[in-house]
Amino acid sequence: MDVSPLSLLSDWDIPRVVTSALATVSALYVRGWVALRRTRPAMLPIWRMIAFLARVVFVFIAVASPLDTFSETLLFMHMAQHFVLMSVAPPLIVMGSPFVPLVRGMPVGIVRKIAKFFFVRPPCTWSGDACVDCMLPGWL
Repeated sequence: MDVSPLSLLSDWDIPRVVTSALATVSALYVRGWVALRRTRPAMLPIWRMIAFLARVVFVFIAVASPLDTFSETLLFMHMAQHFVLMSVAPPLIVMGSPFVPLVRGMPVGIVRKIAKFFFVRPPCTWSGDACVDCMLPGWL
């Protein structure tokens, strides 16, 4: 495969699913960050949002740019893609502290359904030595 400087600028293969997922997560984060900034401005400084959005940009570059296009034929492109995904993006995720802004950015109905699934359980119905609902043994 011929790798010219022009092909490095023009051979972007943009995956729709990954791009839409990154855009959705970014929108949720920004929405939650803005909502939290109104009530607790010291909790989330601007650099956290910049770090999280930089992570989104780096992941997009790793999966849509010529790094991905030429990763099947050029080993150094494949390794550069690994470097971005394993060494650059994770620290930016941690610096962005995404959990609270993402939860705050989601619609309230979805958050309640998720919380209800994890935190509200009906009591177990015991029959002999095991729970009928979740099949837990009696000794747990």
